[in-house]
Amino acid sequence: HRDLHSFPTRRSSDLNIPSKSFDVVVSMDVVEHVEDDRTFVQHLGRIAREKLFITTPNWSVTRCTWPYHLREYTTEEFERLLSPIGRVNLFKGNGPGTLVYPVKNRDAYMTINRFKNFPPTDLATRVFNKFLPRHARLHSHNAALVEIY
Repeated sequence: HRDLHSFPTRRSSDLNIPSKSFDVVVSMDVVEHVEDDRTFVQHLGRIAREKLFITTPNWSVTRCTWPYHLREYTTEEFERLLSPIGRVNLFKGNGPGTLVYPVKNRDAYMTINRFKNFPPTDLATRVFNKFLPRHARLHSHNAALVEIY
């Protein structure tokens, strides 16, 4: 068993990967561990020729309880982080990726996330969420397929 802090780390920008090197770049549950998340996302967008697929926990559900996460994102924050590099198509699902649903009604999903994050409506939102069909519920993970500009 190794201490997680003993692993060597490098900045993604130090890897000297040429621009547009990969058709699709995948980053699964990494961005929440990166100090400079904006630079990291810009770098991923730079090396992707067509698309970036990226996942991260949904703070509205998980509340950043994992001690190795520097931050977690609400769905709105996640979309804002990614929108400078391309057109963002949002998905939601569980951590293992066995449940994945496209966010078909962005405004409704953002509203449910906001209600979950507002203390006076948190409990009611959690109860309401249990009665929604699975595809309409809040989920523990955000995902996005970003079409690079």
